[in-house]
Amino acid sequence: MYEKLYEKFGSQEAIAEAIGVTQKTVHTWSRGSYPSSTNARKIAEVLGCTIGEVYDQLGENIKRKADE
Repeated sequence: MYEKLYEKFGSQEAIAEAIGVTQKTVHTWSRGSYPSSTNARKIAEVLGCTIGEVYDQLGENIKRKADE
């Protein structure tokens, strides 16, 4: 999910502005934190996907990191 946001917006600051959160919040997502349901909804809107897809992608990222 974070990777898709970064591809679309190019920086944590731009992601934060698009979603309406702080850069620090975006940084926590880049480290594997789950967004709140409100922020997941905003992420889904800007990426053109569902909230479920946002959380599925986050789960895959966490699983991948655990396997490393």
